[in-house]
Amino acid sequence: MNHYLSHRSSETFPVPLDAIRGVILDLDGTLYSQKRLRSRMAVSLARYYLLRPWRIRDLRILFHFRRLREVLAEKGEGGVAQQQFAVTAKTCHCSLRQVERVVEEWINQRPLQYLASCRYDFADTLLACLSQRKVLVAVLSDHPTKSKLKALDLEDVCSFSSTDPCIDRLKPDPSGLLHICRQWDLSPGQCLVIGDRDDRDGEAARRAGMPYVIVPEGLDFTRIDQLFRDIT
Repeated sequence: MNHYLSHRSSETFPVPLDAIRGVILDLDGTLYSQKRLRSRMAVSLARYYLLRPWRIRDLRILFHFRRLREVLAEKGEGGVAQQQFAVTAKTCHCSLRQVERVVEEWINQRPLQYLASCRYDFADTLLACLSQRKVLVAVLSDHPTKSKLKALDLEDVCSFSSTDPCIDRLKPDPSGLLHICRQWDLSPGQCLVIGDRDDRDGEAARRAGMPYVIVPEGLDFTRIDQLFRDIT
């Protein structure tokens, strides 16, 4: 019996699960709890800057950097890797090097120590199931992936970042998804996208013509468990 994919509004895709040959996973909020990580990072930020009020400007840099990435995602422009730093530096009236230092410390490095404790348990089950069925797997994130996957003990998973030169577009632009399809020599209809944000992961999948599933609470969501139990 064929099983079909449904997104969160329960519409049915005309794509049977047994046609899926590749799965493209989001990272942040999909393989680990973004809410849990943000809670830990909020405490870490507060402790650090309460003792170093002279560096409070760093928080403004972080705020504008994150906000700018949302703007760039909506615009769908290229040059993301350069723009996100250059425009933030101009907005905050600081040096490019200062922005790079703050982002590297608080977005790329410090969160790594908390990732293992925020990881969804279902990730292992899902990856084992896909491996058993010889389904190709890749992670696509708008942020750097290598160090995060290593911290999650998933460093063997193939990964791509939206800021990679070969992609250079943030979600919901479908460039990253389509690039992975080309790498796999698969059609968009043969690849399933799993993410936690409909406005980013879901919209990117729709633009790419790919079936997708949105799991706002991550991979321990019951429907995902049932979805892959059906095809095991």
